[in-house]
Amino acid sequence: MAQKDKDFQYMAIADLLAELEKESFKLDPAVESRVVAGLLGLLNTSSNNVQEQAVKCLGPLARKVKETTVQEMIDSLTENLLSEKSSEELRDISSMGLKAVIAAVPADSNVQCGFLHKRLTPKLIQCLQQQSQMDVKVYCLDLIIDVLTRLGRQVNHDAVQKAVLPLLMSNLSPLRKRCITCIGLLAVSDPDPLFSQLLEFLLKGIDSASRADHIRTFIQCISTIGGAVGYRVGKYLNAIVPMIVKYCGNPKFDQDDELRENCFQAFEVLAMRCTKEMTPHIDSVMSLALKFIKYDPNYAADDDENEEMDVDEAAEDEEEEEAGDYSDDDDMSWKVRRSSTKCLCAIITTRIDLLHTLYQKVGPVLISRFREREENVKVDVFRAFTDLLRQTAISNKRSSSNFVNTTNELLGALIPKAVARITAQLREKSAKTRLAAFAVLKELVAVAPGCMSARVSDLVPGLVFSLREKAANSSLRVEALAFLRLLLASHPPEVFFPHVATLAPHVLKAMGDPYYRIAAEGLRAGAQLALTIRPAAPFTPSFEFRPHVPGLYNAALGQLRAQDIDQEVKECALYCVGTIIAVLGDELRADLPACLALLLDRLRNEITRLTAVKVLATIAASELKVDLSPILPDAFAELASFLRKSNRQLRQSSLLTLGTLVEQYGAPSTLSVQVLPELSALVSDADLFLSHLALLLCVQVMRSAGAAATPAVQERIVPQAFELVKSPLLQGVALTTLLLFFSELVSLNPKVITFEFLIDNLLSMTKQKDALNKQAYTSVAQGVAAVCTSAKPSQRDTVVSKFIKEFPKAKDDGKLLSLLAIGEIGRRADLSHHETLHALLMLALEQPSEEVKHAASFALGNVTVGSMEKYLPMVLQEITAHAQRQYLLLHSLREIIIRQSSVEGQRLLQPYLPSILTLLFTHCESTEEGTRNVVAECLGKMSLLAPQDVLPILDEKFAGSTFARATAVTAVKYAVSESPTPAASDTQLQPHMPRVLRLLQDPEPLVRRSVLLTLNYTAHHKPDLIRDILPEFLPSLYAETKVRPELIKEMDLGPFKHKDDQGLDIRKNAYECMYTFLDTAIDRIDIQTFVQHIAQGMSDHYDIKMLTHLMLIRLANTAGAALLEGVDRLVEPLRETITSKVNDTDVKQEADRHEELVRSALRAVAAIARIPSAECVPSFRDFVRNVVLGTPAFAERYREVSREELAAGAAAPAAELAAPGTPTPPY
Repeated sequence: MAQKDKDFQYMAIADLLAELEKESFKLDPAVESRVVAGLLGLLNTSSNNVQEQAVKCLGPLARKVKETTVQEMIDSLTENLLSEKSSEELRDISSMGLKAVIAAVPADSNVQCGFLHKRLTPKLIQCLQQQSQMDVKVYCLDLIIDVLTRLGRQVNHDAVQKAVLPLLMSNLSPLRKRCITCIGLLAVSDPDPLFSQLLEFLLKGIDSASRADHIRTFIQCISTIGGAVGYRVGKYLNAIVPMIVKYCGNPKFDQDDELRENCFQAFEVLAMRCTKEMTPHIDSVMSLALKFIKYDPNYAADDDENEEMDVDEAAEDEEEEEAGDYSDDDDMSWKVRRSSTKCLCAIITTRIDLLHTLYQKVGPVLISRFREREENVKVDVFRAFTDLLRQTAISNKRSSSNFVNTTNELLGALIPKAVARITAQLREKSAKTRLAAFAVLKELVAVAPGCMSARVSDLVPGLVFSLREKAANSSLRVEALAFLRLLLASHPPEVFFPHVATLAPHVLKAMGDPYYRIAAEGLRAGAQLALTIRPAAPFTPSFEFRPHVPGLYNAALGQLRAQDIDQEVKECALYCVGTIIAVLGDELRADLPACLALLLDRLRNEITRLTAVKVLATIAASELKVDLSPILPDAFAELASFLRKSNRQLRQSSLLTLGTLVEQYGAPSTLSVQVLPELSALVSDADLFLSHLALLLCVQVMRSAGAAATPAVQERIVPQAFELVKSPLLQGVALTTLLLFFSELVSLNPKVITFEFLIDNLLSMTKQKDALNKQAYTSVAQGVAAVCTSAKPSQRDTVVSKFIKEFPKAKDDGKLLSLLAIGEIGRRADLSHHETLHALLMLALEQPSEEVKHAASFALGNVTVGSMEKYLPMVLQEITAHAQRQYLLLHSLREIIIRQSSVEGQRLLQPYLPSILTLLFTHCESTEEGTRNVVAECLGKMSLLAPQDVLPILDEKFAGSTFARATAVTAVKYAVSESPTPAASDTQLQPHMPRVLRLLQDPEPLVRRSVLLTLNYTAHHKPDLIRDILPEFLPSLYAETKVRPELIKEMDLGPFKHKDDQGLDIRKNAYECMYTFLDTAIDRIDIQTFVQHIAQGMSDHYDIKMLTHLMLIRLANTAGAALLEGVDRLVEPLRETITSKVNDTDVKQEADRHEELVRSALRAVAAIARIPSAECVPSFRDFVRNVVLGTPAFAERYREVSREELAAGAAAPAAELAAPGTPTPPY
């Protein structure tokens, strides 16, 4: 570097830079100062290349040298920058060097950070205040911005703010822009008094400024502050918004389009970041945006918003546009229209609660602006309308049926005109416009299927125009084909019959296109076209589809035969061919053998076999009964071999396909040998869903093959079934199918697999060496009941008599199984003719074993279900007469009420209703919590059967004793029907919900906890019952999230003291309610208040912290923009959680819990980071960069959880819109 030759200097610096980038490189202290001095000296050289290379070295060098040397580097560079003798080139290069050094200063180096804000920042501030040269001030502002970005709160905000604010009125635009950026960073960490002064200065500046450029600067500054810390700006909106509104319509600035643009940009930011505080101003801002979205003073066009246009008028309108369109480089009015549109977008995306108002006021105007002459603005208008449709889809999922009906009516009124206007745009020359138009149409079809039936004839010309090879690029053709597929799937087939001849050639051409994306989408559209031209029964079309069959078939077959094509095209070709055969196979009899041979070949190909399996199932399920005999034996063999593969999806699809083939074509003689041995490995508790499918296929084979399947079933399947029934994991569809299998075994071949053989094996399970898990007793009992109810009545009675006879001498395990089996059999059949059964059950209730007593209670209830007239009076009498058995007998009554939920069951219960209710209300104030819970469940289920009798009495109990109130509230929980459809009892229950929620203010924690459990259950299953009244009771709910010191009891345990937080369960229940609301009633909550309580919970107990992280993830996915308003409150709690450490004395369990808590917090951070514009929140951005990604251990875990979340998102396929009966694409 000391050489005078520039080439030597350049190469020396390049070598130094290469060394500095190595982790192992260290500078000798004796050489350090010489290297630094040499580099700083080369900044003033005449060679630009040497200067650039020297600047690149400064950052890495600052990380390698001592802190004092870094300070010397900063002093030298600052002197070069601020000296009046320095040249412009030296100042520029010194500024770049300072930026590199500031960026390289470690955030944890207190010495260097202190030097930056104690030595460097004052010099820069002084320069801003005293320096006359504007370019130097620009450099200084750039450096202050870098220092604020790195240090934030450590900088002297007061001094910086006083130096920067006067520069907002500078005549130099670059200086003003940097001032705005600097003020935005200051606002993040300004103390409240200083922030208040800042806003007051800006408001006074807006009010008193006379120059338009100064007003624009002040408004831009407010926009920047709002984007950075919107939650701090909210309380000033009553002063800010009217002032900005004033300038939008000020005649003095009527020609200043940039000022109007800045105003609407400010409104957009405030609408996004101050959702709650903007509520009083939304109407005025919306009115302004609707006015100026049409602002186009240089172009006169008729605004026929209220005129209903047909397609001819739309075409004329298009011609007028083409004739009148022109370009004016000085016309800036398009910026006003674009900013107005984006402002409306912000309102649409953040105010889903105003959806009906948006449809009434905003929707018609957006549709009228589909004719916008400026392409970029037009695309934004399309996006705004698309956002409105997306908000509709979100609202429809979580709103009441009445609200959804009103929304659909409002949308339906706009659809004809919207489609007419969009149809005209589909014939535009601009591909960008047409892409945006197709995006709107696809969203419209998703939200309102069938809405374009009357406009299909208008849409077809635009579709054809976009599908022509010369008229469209590849992306446009893909979008057009995707929309055509959705259109065909979501509308009645008959509306397309007149247009099939027009559309088919373009679809066929796309199916054979060399570009894989077009070919794949064309094949999907071709499959849907096949479903359209020949709809499934009961539709009987008059359309002549036969002329189109050869073309569709040959186009799809050509791609199926091709070997050197993309994987996606191969799968789509298989799907398309399969669909065509399934719906048109009877017209292709001569061609089927060759095609089926190809399908078999693809079945044997490892790459395409999964798709081929699904396609084979589609063909097999066809109503045409396609002749598969040429490939059926080989297909059975291949599918059987797939059951051994490790790919779970392949095994699952193979089982489903085999089941369909057996059901449609029967089981060949060799199938038992081929398939049943493979099924035995799948019948286990390792994968219960595969066990369900395997057993179901086995049942189908048994029904089809009959006695021929007996040897293989007996040898391979029955032993596995007996093992499965002993599993403690067995439940759901796997248990149901296993019971069906046992029932089928009874009638399969009674001479080989006898009734006695099945019963003996099931009953012997309690006598084996390996103890049977208690959960398995229920499964075995149900197996016994399934076998008995499928056998002859005499055989069933023999088993029951045996249970009764052997009960007194049996061990507890035998008694438990006998009672459970009697209950399961008694529920399915009348056992009243067994005279000694009642006495046996009463005796069992007195057994010393708790498990046996509960089994007896279960048996008594279920036996009563099978014989109500005999046993129910006895049960009611026993409850009254024997206080010591009340709890068990109430459980029996619960079984009776739950099992009699059918119409016939209600009829049987009706005569006993008064007696049952009297009994239950007598015990609702029991001091035993278990008894109260059983009574509450019984009352709740009775409310479903007879709401008019039960609910008024429950309402009276809300004012009773503590136990009565808690029991009544819990009963309401069980009175909420789990059925997703509205139940008759819901209408009668809804008026009682306000009374229930008012008990959130009850003085007794027991009652409040019961209310929270009921509220959470109701919000999950029937949110419509509470949606309208929820805002009124949210403050009471939030009050339960606070730690109550009076509920924390200190317990003296001798050597140490333990604090028992008796309010923890209530707080957990409150946060669980909040979590549920995010899914079912998010439009009824104020997000900012909600976030405040999330932040509060992030410092609570471990369980509550985990819940708050889940809430953040759900909130980020459903209301990301609103969450960003309050994300600053969450940064510190997240930082504390992530950086917390485990104590050395903590056991492994505590360490594992801590690790899971940190990972949970990182998942929440990753979810927030995925929100668009999350980077615009400085506090969160700095937290992610400096803490999460700046710490290697956290960075690795953060990337890991991010990959997990992305993989989970990719695993969930997007929902495909399909007509009823349409096979789902197998990819």
